[in-house]
Amino acid sequence: MAIALKNKYIFWQLMLGDGRGYLIPLDSSHSARKGLNIYNPQSGKARFLKHCLSAGFASGILSRLISGKAIEEVNSDGLLDEGLFDFLKTTLSDDELTFAVSLGTPSAHRKPVIQIMKQNRILGYAKIGWNQLTLPLIRNEAETLKQLSEESLESIVVPSVLYSGEWQDKYICIQSAPLVKTESAPAVINSLYKRILENLSQIASQECEANKSQYWQRLLLQTKKVEHPYFHHVLDNAIAAINEKLSKNKLHLHFRHGDFAPWNILVLNEIYYVYDWEYASPEASAGWDLFHFFLQTHWLLQKQSAGALFRALISDQQLTKMFNDLYPNLRNAFREYLMLYLVDRLTFYAAEDASNLPTQEYLANIINLMLYRD
Repeated sequence: MAIALKNKYIFWQLMLGDGRGYLIPLDSSHSARKGLNIYNPQSGKARFLKHCLSAGFASGILSRLISGKAIEEVNSDGLLDEGLFDFLKTTLSDDELTFAVSLGTPSAHRKPVIQIMKQNRILGYAKIGWNQLTLPLIRNEAETLKQLSEESLESIVVPSVLYSGEWQDKYICIQSAPLVKTESAPAVINSLYKRILENLSQIASQECEANKSQYWQRLLLQTKKVEHPYFHHVLDNAIAAINEKLSKNKLHLHFRHGDFAPWNILVLNEIYYVYDWEYASPEASAGWDLFHFFLQTHWLLQKQSAGALFRALISDQQLTKMFNDLYPNLRNAFREYLMLYLVDRLTFYAAEDASNLPTQEYLANIINLMLYRD
C-alpha cells in the first residue's frame, strides 16, 4: 500500500452515524486490518461492516478507494498529534510501533484510546485523559487496575498497567492487551457473568446505615448540583421513596466496575477479559453492575423505549433471581436497590453531562414509572 504523504502517521477516518470515530493506520494492509480491532461492533449489521472493511484492506481494493490523511487533518480539536505517538514509542522503547485510534463516543467524558501494534500484534492500549472531566477518570482506572492486580480474581482477567503518568497537559495510562485470540462477549446475562459479579461484590463489601454512609451523602451532594428543575424534582421524589424504604435497614455497599457491559468484555479461553475500569468505585449499592448491564443492553442494543425497559426491569424473572442469588439477605429490597441505581445514573448525567437531555429524560421516565406505577 503506497502512501505518497511525507507525514509519519497516516490514517483513514471511519465515522459512524452516532458520532463515534476511528482512525485506521495506512502504513500497510496488515496494520490497517489489525487496526480495525479498535472498533468493537455489537450488532450483526456492524459486525458485517467490519468484516467487509477487513476483507477490503486484505484484497487491496479498499486502499485504492480511500485517501490517507495526516493526524492533524483528522483531529481538528487537537487532542492528538505526532508528539503523542512519538512519546508512546519512547515510553515503550520501540520505534517500530503503529497505532489505531478510537476517538470516543461524543459526550462530556469523551476520550481517545490508542491501540498500540507491532508486526500484526496488538501490544496494548493507551487511554488519554485531556480535560478536567477525563483526567480523573483515567487516573482512577490506572489506580483501580493496580489495586485489582493484588486481588484474587478467579472469574476474570484484567489489563496490566504498563505505564501511567502525566505528559504535557494530559494523563496517559498504557494497558496490556490479551495475549491470545478473543471473542465478543454475549449480550445476555449468564452463569459466568454471575460469577464475575459475585467476585466483584466481595471486594470492599460493607453494611451501614444509609443516612450515615459516605455513598448516600455523595449521592445527595450530587443531586444538589442538578440545576434542571424537572430532573431535580424527579430525584427529590425518588430519594424520598428510597429513604422511606431503607431507613429501617442497613445499606449494602461494595465495589463496582462502573460500566459493566458486553462491549467492555471479551471471551478469553472460557474466562472473561474485562476492561474499561475508569468508572470503578469501591463503594456502590448492591446490584449496581447487574442493573447497569441489563439497562445498557436493553436500551442501547435492543433500542427499547423507557416504558418497555421499565416493564422488563420489574418483570424479568432471571434478573430478579440473579439479584436474589447474589444478595440472599436483600430478597425483599430488589426495587429499592434498582431505584438507587437509577438515581445514581440520573444524578451523574444531570450533574456532569447536563447537555445530554435524551439520556436524562429516558432515566427520569423509568424512575417516574417506578414511583407511580406497579
